[in-house]
Amino acid sequence: MLAEQIKQVITACGLTQKRLAEVLEVKLQRVKDLTSGRVEQLKKEEAKALVEKLHLRGDWLATGEGEMFQSQGEAKFTASLVTLKQVSDAVTTLRLPSDRAVVARDITFAVLQGSADLVNGVFDRMPTFDIDALDKAVEYVENRLALARKKFTPQQKAQAIRLAYVLTVAERQGNATKTDMESLFELLK
Repeated sequence: MLAEQIKQVITACGLTQKRLAEVLEVKLQRVKDLTSGRVEQLKKEEAKALVEKLHLRGDWLATGEGEMFQSQGEAKFTASLVTLKQVSDAVTTLRLPSDRAVVARDITFAVLQGSADLVNGVFDRMPTFDIDALDKAVEYVENRLALARKKFTPQQKAQAIRLAYVLTVAERQGNATKTDMESLFELLK
C-alpha cells in the first residue's frame, strides 16, 4: 500500500524520485525502496516532510483513504504551525528573559504572517513597547530563520524593518504610543 501511495504522490506532484528524495531529505535509494515496496512504513521525519512540504493529508498517509491533499485552509494552517515552531525555536536560541522572548516570538510570527491585526494584538497585551525585544525580533527575522526568509516577501521584510526602525526612534524619543502604532499599521497594511 505505501509503495502505491508514494508512486501516486510522485505522479500527482509531478516529481521524480530524485526530487522526492530532496523533499524528504533522504538518499535516492530510500525513495527507490519506498516505491518498490521494500519499505512498509515511513519514518516520522518523512511523513512530516510530506505533510508540511507537499501538503499531503496525514490521514491519507496513514490509511490511503480520503483526499490526498490538504484543503487550502488546512495547508495554510499547517504552514502557520510550522512557522510558529520555527519562530519559537529560533527565539529560544536568543536566550531572552521569558517576557521578552514572548514578545519577540509573537511579533516575529505576526510579521512573517503579514498580519497587522496579529501585530496589533501583541501590542494590546504589552504594557509598554519593549524595544530590546523588538530589536531581537528584527535580528531574528534577518538572521535566524533561513527557511522562512526564502518565503518572506520583500514587502513583509520591509514591513518588519520599518516597524523596528519606527519603534526604535519613537522609544528613544520617549513618545511611542499605542495610537502611533495603530497609525503605523494602518499605513503598512
